[in-house]
Amino acid sequence: MLFRSEYRRIGLALGGGDFEEAANRMLAMPVTDDTPEADRWTRLAAQRVHRAAALRMRDGRVGVDVARAAVESGRRYLELLSVAEDGTTPEDRFAILDRDRMLPIAASIASALDALQQATDDPVDGREALEWYRAILDRRPNDGSVLEAAGELAARLDEPEFALDCWRTLVRGAPDGSDLWWKARTRQVAALLQVDPVRAAEVL
Repeated sequence: MLFRSEYRRIGLALGGGDFEEAANRMLAMPVTDDTPEADRWTRLAAQRVHRAAALRMRDGRVGVDVARAAVESGRRYLELLSVAEDGTTPEDRFAILDRDRMLPIAASIASALDALQQATDDPVDGREALEWYRAILDRRPNDGSVLEAAGELAARLDEPEFALDCWRTLVRGAPDGSDLWWKARTRQVAALLQVDPVRAAEVL
């Protein structure tokens, strides 16, 4: 009953739009020592908070509290799923992304960290977002939306080589002459000017 009650309180906080309280309650779980039931309800709580925050973000309402809740709950959910039956966790925290159905959660975490970096200008959030984007692209190298977001963020964080890789891949994959192709082409040249000005001059 204790777990259900806390899970219900999290739902009430989400229903009232208080993502900060929902995230704090989620992070405080389990409310008793580790047991299979505690782990299950903690995992369900993390999933619930992440889903609600991700849906709010898709609606275009990306407040700092919503983005932070998406990050914290997404991280927690993936961490819990990564725990093996013997209680150990893999050294590579991104290993869980080898399960395809986990990639959308990773994308939500990366997008939320990206939004936090833009809102607060905190490079720590931005660097972590890039780590998530890289992990996703390791598994889906031609994901257009991730390439575009990663390219933009890499440019903001002064990582022109990674930005260049993203824009080059997009140029190759986007339909010639499309808006995305032109955007990627323009950004590619801008990144190339930083990495290799001579080559950029040749392209121009």
